[in-house]
Amino acid sequence: MPLSLFGLDEEASNAIVTALMAVGGLIITFGLRYVKPTRGVGPVGMISHVVFAVFAVLLCLAPEKLSDLLFCEAGYGMVGVVFPVLESVRAAASAESWSKQEGALRDDTRWLTYWIAAGAIWLSTEWLDSFREAFPNFGEFYWQSAVIFLMWLQLPFTDGATLLYDKVTKRIAVPLLAPYVGKFNDGSILGYLAKIIGVSVSLGHISFLYFLFIILPSSVERFVVVVIGTAYPLAASIVAVTTDAALDDTQWLIYWSCFGMMYLGMLITEDILNWVPGFHSLALSAVCYLMLPVFNGAEQIFRGVLVPLFGLKATLLKRDARVLAQTATRGLSEKQRQMVVEAFQDEIAKKTA
Repeated sequence: MPLSLFGLDEEASNAIVTALMAVGGLIITFGLRYVKPTRGVGPVGMISHVVFAVFAVLLCLAPEKLSDLLFCEAGYGMVGVVFPVLESVRAAASAESWSKQEGALRDDTRWLTYWIAAGAIWLSTEWLDSFREAFPNFGEFYWQSAVIFLMWLQLPFTDGATLLYDKVTKRIAVPLLAPYVGKFNDGSILGYLAKIIGVSVSLGHISFLYFLFIILPSSVERFVVVVIGTAYPLAASIVAVTTDAALDDTQWLIYWSCFGMMYLGMLITEDILNWVPGFHSLALSAVCYLMLPVFNGAEQIFRGVLVPLFGLKATLLKRDARVLAQTATRGLSEKQRQMVVEAFQDEIAKKTA
């Protein structure tokens, strides 16, 4: 139905409402980081799910033009990537965390559970592209469901990603992956793959595989990129969440932050650049650069691009100082170690204040 505000025409009214939604979204985005996650359980969690369900219905009943802005591929990418990347980079760069004694996860672990769910969605729905094009009504329903589900996963009130991990992933996937925890954590699987690629595979083999890749249809090339970029990182991230160590969570959180930005870039530019030869080859190369330990690309992009972009250099320096202090104090008693770490952090805080 046409939207009219204060006697303005429909186009002006839509522009005003869109601007208000953008401003409201920014306010909510910065406010959400101060809300303590609920893990999706307890009285507060249950009430939040009910309130969110009402909110979702209202979103679906929004004016058509506003719905078209939100429930589309671009809206799907913005909701599912932009805010999560911002919070993931902040979490990965920060030395602080939520208190486990109070029943909440570290912020880096919480956002890693989000990327596990989001990555599983990307991996399992990538083949639906042609189906959505053939059946427009299904496509509209899909985008509505996907955007609302991503909101449910990441909002701290509902904390759907943590709830989904606790109730489903942890009970089903973790037991299957448990025998490989050590190999995942020390990176030996990726290291082994890197050795195969770097030593055992000849240039001729790589050229032949690349030739097979570039003659595939564009939709299949994109599917290959998404599968390679999500399948192994999903398994490694699931295992990382089960461990007490924070470094493996941060490692894969950094990867997902970088891959998420790349995935968003693919969504935005694919319609324009899809016809350019080598577009998906470049995307595949970027995935390998981000994921393989021989390149350590995700860490370099994180430190060289994302951290400066979000103004988190001082925060990252404090985190690095804490990691260095913890590494240097191994073998000391807990009390001695804590005193050294705190003194070291105080000095760093003075220098970065």
